[in-house]
Amino acid sequence: MSQIEIIHLSLKDYCEFLGDSNYYFRNNATSRMYIKDNKIWKFDDWEFFSTESPVINYRKELERLNVNVPRELIYLEDNYVGYTISFINGFDLATPVYPLRILEFISKDALYDSYQQAKEHLNEIGELGFDISGDLNDRNIMFDFDTHQFYFIDFDFWKYYELDTQNNTEDLMMLKKIKKANGKRFEHAIVRSKILEKVI
Repeated sequence: MSQIEIIHLSLKDYCEFLGDSNYYFRNNATSRMYIKDNKIWKFDDWEFFSTESPVINYRKELERLNVNVPRELIYLEDNYVGYTISFINGFDLATPVYPLRILEFISKDALYDSYQQAKEHLNEIGELGFDISGDLNDRNIMFDFDTHQFYFIDFDFWKYYELDTQNNTEDLMMLKKIKKANGKRFEHAIVRSKILEKVI
């Protein structure tokens, strides 16, 4: 596993998080999340995310591609309980109001450029061997008001394939399949959100 910061919480610290209703929100009844220090602290109920995940090993590359990767792993008395990720000042594409009002915050040209950039990033994510199509939907794509860029979140169910596309024809075919699946799911989320309805 590549170097990543570890946060060690005492039982008292952990209980203070759980008791702070000002920050608490639940994600699909599988995890509890808190906003603190401009980070989201995500505590897994069912340990969907593994500390051995390839997302950790590729986190620098994925971060460059606007994937909101773990910043630190959280341990409670030597037991893994979750991770932190950066807070994104924006909305997911399933938010009912904002996608239709997006042109109040960004020009048509800038929004279209951001969309094209996200497509390129998604292509590069596939090049790394990540099939994210199974968990790529309008809830897992966010738009950031500060950077005017799209971000991919919630990587717990991403599939990783170690591919040798230079020497293996089957791996090359798999890569094409991954890219196609990722792209199709991304376009579905964009259309469903109607975020580009007045742009293209």
